Amino acid sequence: MFLYDTRSMDNAAETSNRTRCLREDKKTNRCTAVEEPLGDEENSIHIRLIPNVGTTNRCFVFDVINRKLVAGGPSVKLGRYSDRAVISNRLSFKSKVVSRYHAEIWAGEDKKLYIKDTCSSSGTFVNHVRLSPANSESTQPQEIVDGDLVQLGVDYKGGLEPMYRAVKMRLEVNRREWRETCSNTYNLTAFQQLKNQLSDATKREDIQECCICLYCIAPFQALFIAPCSHVYHYRCLRPLLQQNYPGFSCPLCRTYSNLEDSVAVEEEEVMHMLGLEEDGEEQPNEVRGGGHQREKTVFDEENQEPIVMAQSLVFLNQRLSEEGL
Repeated sequence: MFLYDTRSMDNAAETSNRTRCLREDKKTNRCTAVEEPLGDEENSIHIRLIPNVGTTNRCFVFDVINRKLVAGGPSVKLGRYSDRAVISNRLSFKSKVVSRYHAEIWAGEDKKLYIKDTCSSSGTFVNHVRLSPANSESTQPQEIVDGDLVQLGVDYKGGLEPMYRAVKMRLEVNRREWRETCSNTYNLTAFQQLKNQLSDATKREDIQECCICLYCIAPFQALFIAPCSHVYHYRCLRPLLQQNYPGFSCPLCRTYSNLEDSVAVEEEEVMHMLGLEEDGEEQPNEVRGGGHQREKTVFDEENQEPIVMAQSLVFLNQRLSEEGL
């Protein structure tokens, strides 16, 4: 379960261009940060905060945060989640090692990003360096750039429970792949190469190895293909998958992924991603695919069960009438 929540609720009468929490899952009681467009793109900085999932210890997993900060605009406040106080433009984490008013991040007039500790008790760290003593505000802001590691607090009681873990984040700033339409070209190319290697390998150089055990990737093996298209033996990668599930960081390229992301993708979307085109005009489902209609993989069980039962009763009545019973 994700233990991250954002509470950025502006008044309905205000027309703010800030990022606000607009979607909430009632089952998991989590909010997802939604990025709203800003009017001035030249003075805005795109940032992304992702969990810094390690390989040696457990991590505090939260939803990926996407924000736009305006140069010289308001700061984003980081702190512990509370039902009492609702503050606009605030990121709240359900971790007891994070203070209620822990730190702030903002974009200066020089279009650089800065962070400072706001009298937190357990400290704010940038690249493992603490910004200020306990319960003391930073004397001067610390500049942060793309790839920096930001940590709020320290683990308590060994971090065995998620609520006692420090919040470790990796900062990404204005990365090109966010805005390009062909940002996944490399991943798609790697996926095609992997498919060709598994099916049409003719040389020794075509055989791929698992980077963990250094043994070959071969047919009849249980494999795990990451969203970045890197492939591993499942038995080799299983400890990393279970350690911070559903958060996963690829051991090769360090790309962060949420293993609980939806996989409901239609055939047309897959063909568009792979650059394929359908032959001829679109045909009905009964004709397309050799006359076989594919069974739905995503459905509402509560709504589908009565329909299936009704269809079964109709079929049973037809059989009974044919047999003369």
